[in-house]
Amino acid sequence: MEKAHLRHRKRQWFLFWLAIAGFAVIVLLLWFRLMSVRSRAFEAAAGRVAPPVRVMEIEPAEVWKKVTFLGRVKGGQTIDVRADVGGWVVERRVERGEKVKKGAPLLVLEDERRDLDMKEALARLNSVKAGLKELERKLAQSGKLFEKGIVPLDTLNSYKNEVNAKRADVDALKAAYDRMKWDFEKLVVRASISGQVVEILPDIGQEVLRDEVVARMVNTANQRVVAGIDIKWARKISSGQPVDIVANMDGKERVIKGIVTGVSRNVDAASGTYVLEARIPDYENYLWPGEVVKLLVPVERLVDVVKVPRSAVLSDQDELFLFAYVDDMAKKVPVNVTWLDDKTGAVPAQELPSGVKVIVEGHAGLVDGERVRVAN
Repeated sequence: MEKAHLRHRKRQWFLFWLAIAGFAVIVLLLWFRLMSVRSRAFEAAAGRVAPPVRVMEIEPAEVWKKVTFLGRVKGGQTIDVRADVGGWVVERRVERGEKVKKGAPLLVLEDERRDLDMKEALARLNSVKAGLKELERKLAQSGKLFEKGIVPLDTLNSYKNEVNAKRADVDALKAAYDRMKWDFEKLVVRASISGQVVEILPDIGQEVLRDEVVARMVNTANQRVVAGIDIKWARKISSGQPVDIVANMDGKERVIKGIVTGVSRNVDAASGTYVLEARIPDYENYLWPGEVVKLLVPVERLVDVVKVPRSAVLSDQDELFLFAYVDDMAKKVPVNVTWLDDKTGAVPAQELPSGVKVIVEGHAGLVDGERVRVAN
């Protein structure tokens, strides 16, 4: 029994040491594998071809730092367009949201009575004009007969009085006809200003009364953009500064030049910010009232800086740097960057070595001092 127990103990120790030996073999194999990989990596690095990069020249310049604010377009005063005459709507020439010039037709009304009245007034005017023409002929004939002593003075004066009375009738009827013609022409309701149609009220077939509001328009001749800004920027912005107004049109950004008209000196109670207002001197009906746009406002002038694309600026923990191209090598250069917008930064020119170029593409995986080749 004791011998069997000893054999069992020996077998356990044998298995234990066998396991230790197997583990040691595995560790050695892994170590050799690792060393082999590192050796091949060093060999590959030693024979690595210089990666291609794209570079840009250093051009110190003077630029402005711009701050972006969200603004809202405000139109001019809303104008009520009224019908000068009554009638029934037979045509709507424009719809809500359309932009029109002053004098453009908005609605066409119809009133057959006005047409008939105008024709009647024209006929009466033409009849009286014909009578006046006949009286003027008789007056001229009487004048010749009076000179020969055939017609007395009373007859001549009588013709003169009749001609003057008839001329007065012509003037009165012409005024009546012109008024009726004006009323008839006003059956076409036209825009009283250049702007954007907010609403066309009556529909086709509906009766419209004189002085009734038939349309509403927003004056676009004096549009402006307003934006809320905090006190930090309110102190740096002054009237007359140029601004870029960026609007999204058909999926593309369009930049419109504007001018700051002023910044409020009181905080807006609703937003808790100061209000910046900018106008657009050369407005071409690009923007709609209520549209949200971006305002790029210059707030700080930077002198002797180099503009670099955001893609050229890298980060290493808390440090920003870029790679300079020096003697066919990439040199790491720590820099301080002032961001001009979401795509461009400004680096002080004195932070960059004289005569170098900045690597803007191909710097992924580069290390300081690595040999590179320019592929511009």
